[in-house]
Amino acid sequence: MIRIETERLVLRTPREADLPAYLAYRNEPAALAAQRIPPVEPEEAQGFLRAQAELPEDAAGWRMLGIEELDQAATGIVGEVGVFLHPERPEGDVGWWLHPRVRGRGIGAEAARALLGWCFAERGLHRVTSSCLADNAASFRLMQRLGMRVETRSVESRKLGERWYDEIGCALLRREWTRPAA
Repeated sequence: MIRIETERLVLRTPREADLPAYLAYRNEPAALAAQRIPPVEPEEAQGFLRAQAELPEDAAGWRMLGIEELDQAATGIVGEVGVFLHPERPEGDVGWWLHPRVRGRGIGAEAARALLGWCFAERGLHRVTSSCLADNAASFRLMQRLGMRVETRSVESRKLGERWYDEIGCALLRREWTRPAA
């Protein structure tokens, strides 16, 4: 089981007991509309959480970590950060999802920084990427706050439903992450 503590948060391997909290933030209507995706079904979510809980710590593929506030642990997870660990290269692709009640408090940035630290220090990744729909200003700002640089601006690169959307792709190298602040 992975457990990463920050000043205010615990990032941890999810458990099946996280299902109600997971569904609460994943199926929040405004977030679904912004991401242009349908709600996740409880059975699908339960299977996903079970599979994540059973992953070996060194597994490649998608790794999700639930976010708990240290002083609010009894309320369960309030979001997630995750990374797709490439099976053949020291690379990962990160993302995040937060419950609306905790947005705007720096929790996403704190959790994402901790995830990047784990990716570079524990997993030995050379490069981490992240992407978002071009109109997802909050995720793009978070990528910039993490020190990620824009590498791509793709026009109509993701089809969701019947419509195509533009995307922004960012990246960060380990040597950029560990570089002392100027």
